Amino acid sequence: MLSFINKHSAPLLMVAGIIGFIFPNVSKTVFPALPFILFFLMLFTLLGIKQEQLIKQLMRGSVWGYACLHSIGLTLIAASILWLLNSPTSLFIAVTAVTATGTLFATPAIAKTLGYDVLHAMALTIASTLMMHWCYLSI
Repeated sequence: MLSFINKHSAPLLMVAGIIGFIFPNVSKTVFPALPFILFFLMLFTLLGIKQEQLIKQLMRGSVWGYACLHSIGLTLIAASILWLLNSPTSLFIAVTAVTATGTLFATPAIAKTLGYDVLHAMALTIASTLMMHWCYLSI
């Protein structure tokens, strides 16, 4: 079962996204379960990869450089542009909140589907998620 989920999780995720756009009422019905779905997607992805190699990936400076750029750099760039454009406060808060969030937890599954390195994608996801807190402190 775990092998099946690991093998087919990315295509199922894409199909679910398309169904959500086509049938928004179905999407609203499933929305309360989204945190649980994302948790299990991340859990099964973590169970399907080699933990020792993931730790080695997390020790690379480039992973943390990306996390800093993603979490702090992009938030400051977006905040600066919005400030220069004199954007409404509600838009400012919404855009900076989105840029401050970590990489999607589905990123490793998507990377696997596209043929990229799942371990590297998982390391980037974990690092950018951990950097989210520093990002909130910087703005």
